[in-house]
Amino acid sequence: MLKNVFSKFRKAEDLDNNDHQIKCAAVSLLIEIMQSDYDASEDEQKKIFEITKSLYDLDDSATNQIIDDSHRMIEDAVSLQGFTRTLHENCDQEEKESILRCMWEVAIADGIVDKFEDHLISKLADLLYIERSRLMKIRSEFRDLQSR
Repeated sequence: MLKNVFSKFRKAEDLDNNDHQIKCAAVSLLIEIMQSDYDASEDEQKKIFEITKSLYDLDDSATNQIIDDSHRMIEDAVSLQGFTRTLHENCDQEEKESILRCMWEVAIADGIVDKFEDHLISKLADLLYIERSRLMKIRSEFRDLQSR
């Protein structure tokens, strides 16, 4: 009986850890977009904070924790494929497209979509198995916003 109680706690803890890993994987990609043009602007940093807070319905402290953990994960990562694999295995197509939209929000936060940001977003969309036509449609939505 006592073993069952502990195994339930362990499973809940594993679920919490998995949920945390998924959140950090998504935020790590946003951070990588911000850093891809070698100019991590304050506007882009604020945008990542806003997206993380609203997307996951977190308070300021939890939002900062996810962002800090994501920075640490990036430092330890060999490539971006670990992040995209985590998201591909745990998110449906709609969620992955939502993450793609968040990447574009970060890219346009400073008013300029750099060629490095654009290229990285395309590469990440491929790694997330987002169809090219969907990428182009979403890209066009954000290009329209940028030109206004």
